[in-house]
Amino acid sequence: MRRTLGGLAYLAGMLFPLVEVVVARAWVDGYSWSRNFISDLGLTQCVDLARGTVCSPRHIVFNAAFVFLGVVIAFGSIALAPVLSSQWRRPVLAVALVHATGVAMIGLFPGSVVEAIGGDARRMLLHSAGTLAAIGGGNLLVLLTAVATWRTWRGYAVVSAALVCVGLLGIAIDTLGLATVGPGTVQRMTAYPVVAWLALTGAAVLIGRPPLTGMTAASAPADPHS
Repeated sequence: MRRTLGGLAYLAGMLFPLVEVVVARAWVDGYSWSRNFISDLGLTQCVDLARGTVCSPRHIVFNAAFVFLGVVIAFGSIALAPVLSSQWRRPVLAVALVHATGVAMIGLFPGSVVEAIGGDARRMLLHSAGTLAAIGGGNLLVLLTAVATWRTWRGYAVVSAALVCVGLLGIAIDTLGLATVGPGTVQRMTAYPVVAWLALTGAAVLIGRPPLTGMTAASAPADPHS
């Protein structure tokens, strides 16, 4: 039951892109998936910026979705922690909770990482800290899990590694200012692989794939009742 609940919690991450679509459709002047940042959907006030007008009527829905996602990631991570070997359980769980906290902070402190909206520098700082924890922690979580399962669940680990490569590429492009596409596209390169990984992990757990205990069949302890 614990694994099932954890899998369902992770699988709930698939709802977030759907919420994005619903919120974006209500934008006053049209939301650009390439030009606008993800966090623009959560801004609580309409403002005219150098990069255009930002006005999101459904910001409450968007910010609530971030908080909800942070909670379910934390719950799912705690529920699924026992399936990892003792060597990896604590570090993976610690990074997962950092990621979950960052995700929730984005919703609790809606703002921008590039502008102090309304002159509120404190909100910008907290929002930026949440974004760093969410994106950095999320990609690190995927990377650690790929390493932890490489020898015992190769297919899952390979897909996880591929996802984190996309995320890290997005982070590198953003950090080095190498983007030839809009900032919204680059930001989604850093965030969407983590969302996809949550769905992958949740689905894998729910369909009953082998446990991630780090034990092969040969090294597993014998059943005392056999």
